[in-house]
Amino acid sequence: MIGFRRRWRSLSSTGGALGAIALSAIALGWLPGVGQAAGGSLSFLTAVACPASTQCTAVGKELVFTFDPATPGEPAATVVTGKGFLTGVACPSLDQCTAIDSGGQEITFDPASPGDPTPVAVDRGILTAVACPSTTQCTAVDDVGLEVTFDPARPGSPGGRVPISVDQGRTPGTSSQDSLDAVACPSSTQCTAVDDAGLEVTFNPTAPGAPGALVPILIDPAGVGSPLQSLAGVGCPSTGQCTAVDAGGREVTFDPAAPGTPSPATIYMSGLPSANPLTAASNTLSAIACPSVTQCTAVGYEREFTFDPTAPDSPKPTTIDAEDNSGVACATASLCTAVNSTGQEVTFDPAAPLLPNPIRIDGVATPPRANVSAGRARVRLTCGSSAAGPCRIALRLLARRAGRAVTLARRTVAVPAGHSKIVELALDASGRRLLSAKHKLSVTLSVTQRESAELRWTTEQTLVFDAPARHRRRAPARHHRQARARRRH
Repeated sequence: MIGFRRRWRSLSSTGGALGAIALSAIALGWLPGVGQAAGGSLSFLTAVACPASTQCTAVGKELVFTFDPATPGEPAATVVTGKGFLTGVACPSLDQCTAIDSGGQEITFDPASPGDPTPVAVDRGILTAVACPSTTQCTAVDDVGLEVTFDPARPGSPGGRVPISVDQGRTPGTSSQDSLDAVACPSSTQCTAVDDAGLEVTFNPTAPGAPGALVPILIDPAGVGSPLQSLAGVGCPSTGQCTAVDAGGREVTFDPAAPGTPSPATIYMSGLPSANPLTAASNTLSAIACPSVTQCTAVGYEREFTFDPTAPDSPKPTTIDAEDNSGVACATASLCTAVNSTGQEVTFDPAAPLLPNPIRIDGVATPPRANVSAGRARVRLTCGSSAAGPCRIALRLLARRAGRAVTLARRTVAVPAGHSKIVELALDASGRRLLSAKHKLSVTLSVTQRESAELRWTTEQTLVFDAPARHRRRAPARHHRQARARRRH
């Protein structure tokens, strides 16, 4: 999993779907589940765990989504934290998942029925990744080199573990503590974490402070003339083999018990063309999953790379998305699921991806409802400064009649990059007649940006119009007098 702090930097530098377009209701600050909003929240999924081929759980913002990757649909979302963004998730069984957040909390829940789980503080920093080798043990790492191991059923029990420093290094040229960005625990007595300075540290989570046990080792040195490489993900299919990926498109495979000086291999070459014409290609690798010692799948911007870590060579890059993939899990060697920065999941066979179709599962990133009144909807559109040109957006108000969609209002606008525009849509004559007849009219606000002939991004939201109160004709005064007389008798 890519580090939480660097995920923000990566997302803001690469832009998002809709050319970093954001939409908001004038009074309510509505943000749909696409793009990047200046001064607003971003809709992105940060991590995914798949304990079986028929069940995955993804996290993003304060929400968790559990779905069948074969038929994800739009799964129900559950709010599981109120202190920070969810940054990682691990599911050691079908009925237990543990998520962590940027406020140092862990939240353990049944993914099929999350209910209202209680977040428990286990750290004071930003937790960046979590691994659970069993249902009774989880290890989380944070942005200042600490790890904390706990029983997810009793994380705050008396005598529970406190965070322990396992990486005391500092990023060269800065005063910043190295951030641990990913962790993998192939057994209950062995975990390997990697940081943003190219170091790995392997430790026994049940006794991480044992003398001589914590020796961070440089496994990913910067190349000649290259900036410091930041390790973003790690997978350990066995206690004797781990593979990490970095921000420079490289992988490095090593024995965590004796890493020595392994040689990083480039698997994501710079200069590959981007599937998104509004965004330059990046060769950053964000996450990795290794279902076996001979197969790993790494994801980065738009692409997946499946390779044999014992002989990586240069795997063929395959486009699986048009966005920044932030997490990946492989339930089997033939089934992987990635999540991306615009609330989508994409499930594929890593040996033959065949252009899979990303499906939005974060469909709740658009509440509260946009502002509507008197048969009109007012929306603020913002085109991010990272857009290559004006954002051209089509808006429609749609209603269902006789089983088909009918357009009740339509408008197309162009918003210059880095600017905002307030757009108003008014119901047409047929829409006003429907509203008058029904007194309450439910419509769909559809907002679409077409980036090219191949790429089109759409977000939808349900709006409800209420008809103005009708003025009833007042009965003549004599009718009132007659009515009162009848009531007296």
